[in-house]
Amino acid sequence: PAPPPVRRPLCGPCAVPVRTAWIAWESFGKCECRKLLGATVEIKWEVEKRRSPTEVVMRLHNPDRVWFVTNRCPQERLLLLPKPAVNRLIGAWLAKSLAEHGDAIELYAFTFLSNHFHLLLRDPAGQLPEFMWYFQVNLAKSVNELLGRRGQFFSREYDAAAVLTDEDFDALYAYVTTNAVKAGRRSRARGGPFFTSLELALEEGTQEFAWVDRTRRHQRSRRGQAVSAAEVTRRYALRLSIPARWRGWTKARRRRWVEGLGGANEEG
Repeated sequence: PAPPPVRRPLCGPCAVPVRTAWIAWESFGKCECRKLLGATVEIKWEVEKRRSPTEVVMRLHNPDRVWFVTNRCPQERLLLLPKPAVNRLIGAWLAKSLAEHGDAIELYAFTFLSNHFHLLLRDPAGQLPEFMWYFQVNLAKSVNELLGRRGQFFSREYDAAAVLTDEDFDALYAYVTTNAVKAGRRSRARGGPFFTSLELALEEGTQEFAWVDRTRRHQRSRRGQAVSAAEVTRRYALRLSIPARWRGWTKARRRRWVEGLGGANEEG
């Protein structure tokens, strides 16, 4: 029989194969990912189930690092079309995922378009892989059920690029917050259909979503028991964290900064 293939670790941010399997920062010396060279990080190993079983992806954890997270639907399929029911599922699972992980994830901005999404967040506790797995798996199951389909929902695990400077953070925050507007669409804050964080950023409030415990509902219905909506529904509040560099600002100053972004003031 042929010998088993050799496991080859990949650099998480750029997916370039790393030639050495040593679990040490030096293992990135052969990588073309220049953004992370020289950073002080803890290397985390994660097997990505949707990649080849012989590949191992190295995820890097730096508690002070902000990450720009992206994922897409396979073949650019429009599985996240901004229907009210889809937006409610996105909001419910995003809020519940944050609640399940406590203070492990600080979410600063998000946008969900028809075939992809972006998150801007910090991962102080090193739980980003667990958070993304929980959020994406449950969102995929729920939307697939809503659409009456089966099969793959996201094209890969997710991409996470490190945000290295304050200038990069400001640019990405503006991009994520106003992405739907700049693409020729209106944001939820101005009555448009796409699910973005612009309204939450302007008001610094919360938005509540109803989450249905489908497992409990299914178990009770199988036993022939009557199931009321109140018994299987919980409400979760979605809120944004304030970026560290903004915490010395007043609420009015933060609002003015967000309003100054291209999409916040765009009409019609």
